[in-house]
Amino acid sequence: MLDYTVLFSLLALGMYPACSGGIVFEGDLSATLGLSASLSCSLPGVGGIKQVTWQHRDPAGSVHAVITLSESLEQLVGEQYAGKVQLAADSLNATTLLIRNVTFAEEGCYTCKFYFPGQNGRLDRYGLYCTCALTVPVLLLCLCSYCALILCIDVTSVILMNLCIYIYMCVYIYLFLIVIIFIVLICIYLYFTVLLLNMVKHRSVWPVIIVTVPYT
Repeated sequence: MLDYTVLFSLLALGMYPACSGGIVFEGDLSATLGLSASLSCSLPGVGGIKQVTWQHRDPAGSVHAVITLSESLEQLVGEQYAGKVQLAADSLNATTLLIRNVTFAEEGCYTCKFYFPGQNGRLDRYGLYCTCALTVPVLLLCLCSYCALILCIDVTSVILMNLCIYIYMCVYIYLFLIVIIFIVLICIYLYFTVLLLNMVKHRSVWPVIIVTVPYT
């Protein structure tokens, strides 16, 4: 049976106080496909924050607004992430992004942004920000009676993953057909062997009739 396990890991792990603006990322995460994952971001010792926004840049380079936390701690989730993400936060200074039911679509780069009051009532972004890259290494495992095939790759798109699964399914079907043909050949061999043995057996017990003609 073809089986595969998908893991993703958070890169740029640990704490990075050297990032511009003092933004700190924390995490040491490894999650299984279908389970949950979390990313943390904080800006300690700074007041006056009005809004925090998490963004996701996918491998194609498109940037999506994941979730925004307002000063009243109200959460606004992006349309395509509805039901997928949630922020855990006691204040705007530190937030943890929870991603449910992890899929390949979550691969990419995550950005945490802090906003402060600016001129004319606008919100100004606080300096630069740190990002954490999320990658998806994939383990494909095929176990047969006489083989164990293991392939580890980095998936950058769902298309590549589907292609890998398709190739492994073709190999699996090919091996399955070979086994079926082998079984059929064995059955044919046994059938003719038994038939031949029966013919020999019956022939050995045939009555022998000797006809004599009197000589005159």
